[in-house]
Amino acid sequence: GAVVQDGYGPRGLSLPPDECRAACGRTRGCNVWVSCADAKACGQQCWLKWVEVPSTAPLRGEGAHVPWSAGTCEKDKPGSVPLPSAEQLEAVRVV
Repeated sequence: GAVVQDGYGPRGLSLPPDECRAACGRTRGCNVWVSCADAKACGQQCWLKWVEVPSTAPLRGEGAHVPWSAGTCEKDKPGSVPLPSAEQLEAVRVV
């Protein structure tokens, strides 16, 4: 997915999985989070991402040998915010 907030480098987030999930929940545009809590394998990286359909985010690996955790936040996806009614749109129209 598109990166909303890097998990690596001088501005990267360094959060454990539970805090990474919470950060995604409060970050506009984030609906997928990926976190590594294994300092030897990848440090404590937290990547905040956006995908159009969060439920279809690809699974890259699973099992005890995979140091990464990931999840979705069902928000900030196309159609998740209802469009204003035609009357509301007309009321703010500038001509």
